Amino acid sequence: MKSYRICLIIIALLLSFVHTVTAQEEPIPICGNMSYIDSKIGSKLSVFSSYSDFQQATLTKDANGLTLNITYKKDGMFKFDKKIISPDELNALCLEIEGLVNTKVPIEENEADDDARLRLITSTSTNALAHYGWAVPLTFGADDGKAYIASYMFIGGGGIAASLIFTKDKLITDGMARGYTMGSLNGTIHGVSLEFLLRGEDAFENESSIGLTVLGSLSESFSMLYYAKKNNSTWGKMSIVGSGGLWGSALGASVPFMVFDSRNERFYGFSMLAFSGATMAGANYLSNKINITHGDATVINAVGLLGAYYPIVFLESFDTENPRSYLTGATIGAAGGLALGILKAKRNDYTRQQGNFIVLGESAGGLIGIGLGALMEAEVSGYLWLTALGATSGLFLTDLFVQDKGSKKDLKSSNLSFHINPYGVLGLSNKLNSPFKPWDPRYSSSIASLKVTF
Repeated sequence: MKSYRICLIIIALLLSFVHTVTAQEEPIPICGNMSYIDSKIGSKLSVFSSYSDFQQATLTKDANGLTLNITYKKDGMFKFDKKIISPDELNALCLEIEGLVNTKVPIEENEADDDARLRLITSTSTNALAHYGWAVPLTFGADDGKAYIASYMFIGGGGIAASLIFTKDKLITDGMARGYTMGSLNGTIHGVSLEFLLRGEDAFENESSIGLTVLGSLSESFSMLYYAKKNNSTWGKMSIVGSGGLWGSALGASVPFMVFDSRNERFYGFSMLAFSGATMAGANYLSNKINITHGDATVINAVGLLGAYYPIVFLESFDTENPRSYLTGATIGAAGGLALGILKAKRNDYTRQQGNFIVLGESAGGLIGIGLGALMEAEVSGYLWLTALGATSGLFLTDLFVQDKGSKKDLKSSNLSFHINPYGVLGLSNKLNSPFKPWDPRYSSSIASLKVTF
């Protein structure tokens, strides 16, 4: 009798394997990397409009085609349904989902709260005290000490007061605050570039020239703030667009000398403006293609700086004296570092805290490298190498430590899984005591299952 039961168990086990393998029904992403449709999105899709309380849908593929597996509620009970869907219908569904997703604001990326208002006030106050307060009196030729000090105090204090008054009871988002900050930085640099473009070798010959930096900062800061408000742009988008402008200005300042060995000031001004505008447009395009969080932008910039540093270390090790070689190496290295950073951003959704921790890890690693160089009494090239290796180790180790499942974007890969269900054996030996209902898809009545996904 025992051998009879053992034979039945073995046969059932084999049949379970055969059924799982031969069915060849595998779950596949619905659209891009979307593995399932949740209730928030699904309740707004026309294909699920007939379900009063839609819960979730997944997509499977077998020899017969594509099937939507739908979970919904009716009278408080979970119900299940299957719906055959053609490739054309799936494409239409994905277009409908894309329209909904593109109007959604990524979580924790564009919240309107007091912290965003505080960041905006801090930025405007910093500009007023650190830039406008001394640049405006200088532009108008305030030579008298009392007049200069009074102007600085009026402009600095007025800037702080104005930011407090005009943001009161206003909707300030993280994107707006970040747009203002990045706009003021880029505007200041663009003001310098415009001065070189207009005056050439006579740029900054008189004190009034500094006024272009104020005009540039004011105009671009409020322009980017308005752009972020109008388009409901996220913190991450404004960070990456602003960072793109800064990287472009650096590239534009390098190209005339690096490529053409030019010392023409107007060429430098034009190059900085052109490359900055181009990289801002490219960063905007990138942010429209993939979801860039503020943490992603921080990591991209951190890896880009590290990429620019390595060629300098390498060339210094060979006592290279040509400055154009250093600029060329740093440019190529920065491009490679930024590309690696973008690749990491595509695979992860870094939070603001994670991005900050990674930068701290990179900085800490670099400082440890400098300390080791001091202990070893290294040469200059040794210091540089130890700093580079320490910063690299700090960045990637911190990256491993701070990542969690929630920060990973949905990536598909091949996987083999095998499960044994002891309750299936229980049901085989005594069906009357089986807790499972073979007609209810929530329960599994198999003894074992084998699943391969690609």
